[in-house]
Amino acid sequence: IVNETDTTIRMTGVGGTGVVTVSRIIQMAARLDGRAASGLDQTGLAQKGGPVISDVRIADHELSTAPKASEHMIDLVLGFDLLGVLTPTVADKLTSDRTIAVLNMDTTPTHDQLMRKGPGTPNAAQVHDLIEPLTRAEHNVYLNALDIAEAVVGDHLAANLVLFGASFQAGCIPLSAASIERAITLNGTAVDTNITAFNWGRAAVIAPEVVAAATAPSLPAVGEAKEHSEVAAAVGASAVPPALLGLVTERANELVAYQSVPYATAFVAAVDKVARALAAGQVLGTEEILASYVAGAFKLRAYKDEYEVARLHRDPVEQAKIEREFGKGAKAAVLLHPPILKSLGMKRKLELASLARPTFSVLAAMRRLRGTAFDPFGRTAMRRAERALIDRYDRLVLDAVAQLREENLDLVAAVASLADEVRGYEDVKLANIARFDERASDLRTALANHLATTPA
Repeated sequence: IVNETDTTIRMTGVGGTGVVTVSRIIQMAARLDGRAASGLDQTGLAQKGGPVISDVRIADHELSTAPKASEHMIDLVLGFDLLGVLTPTVADKLTSDRTIAVLNMDTTPTHDQLMRKGPGTPNAAQVHDLIEPLTRAEHNVYLNALDIAEAVVGDHLAANLVLFGASFQAGCIPLSAASIERAITLNGTAVDTNITAFNWGRAAVIAPEVVAAATAPSLPAVGEAKEHSEVAAAVGASAVPPALLGLVTERANELVAYQSVPYATAFVAAVDKVARALAAGQVLGTEEILASYVAGAFKLRAYKDEYEVARLHRDPVEQAKIEREFGKGAKAAVLLHPPILKSLGMKRKLELASLARPTFSVLAAMRRLRGTAFDPFGRTAMRRAERALIDRYDRLVLDAVAQLREENLDLVAAVASLADEVRGYEDVKLANIARFDERASDLRTALANHLATTPA
């Protein structure tokens, strides 16, 4: 479904996730098929999580010009990073009569996006709506490649190969599967993992329902049944609309693992309060507002502190990754810079080798102390700011919902999306919390002005 004699591919991603690797695989596969290929990688601040753009051109004739894609020349935009597709350097060159988009629906903000001021980054649904008019929408493929990669190979870095496989199966890569797999083998890195991910991407296009069922999260262990049943009961008694019940249940169950059942059910209660307030307003189209609040309320409650770092390091999936990559019995050292020691003047990171596992076991078991008077890490400015922000955000959303009218739906939606502004760690996060408060103040003023000028 693309121009097979001369195909131009533009790939967008984030540094360190393997965008350039996919470019090299495509070029090698083209040569194995007896075709000409060339590539141009624009990596910029790739090593620091910056945006990466990689152009590849495949042709049946020798290529004498640079492969950098110009306007109306892109046959396939392969969006490893969903947000990168919306940058002017990419979006301005797409065309609805030529370009097909194959996109990873997981969003990974770059450093610039983390630091920028103004409204939050678009969510997946908004990006979808923006991309459709710019492309051959009937042929586009949208995939949660990260979920598939983590489910089938236990490594999020394989998401790019999953998406690459989907684009091949969708008819957008005019190469043979045998040459692609041979090119992956010649690349020599994580060969079995990458070939598996590539083929699962193909399967996601052929039989999406089967792949979705095969990669769905497993049921909780028997020992967790009581905890999860309490969460299910709380969600079932709430006013959450049916379309969002699965999302709320999933997030609440994650908070059980993060801290405790009471912490999770308190989250459900907060969501229920917003859901009932939205229903009382009798304004149509508020489901997206509630979904934004669910995402924001969960995000602010699941901040990554010392206990969570310890819990994640002990996760069996993470341990399996280390063993698979470095071999059985491999030892890993962890470098930490705890805020408490940092505040006492310690400027270097602390290395934990043999002590890492027992230290993390103790810390993970202590997570129920989080936020209590006995929390040894809870008195830092960072932790106090994180906890205070949860209540501030909840009150802010409830106040905005109380003022909801059909005419100010977009303002209330912007309030519910404010938690997306809070990213990063330590000083970066504190700066973003300050931006959150500035933006909240502006939105409160806008809502008040709107009500003052709207006839009763």
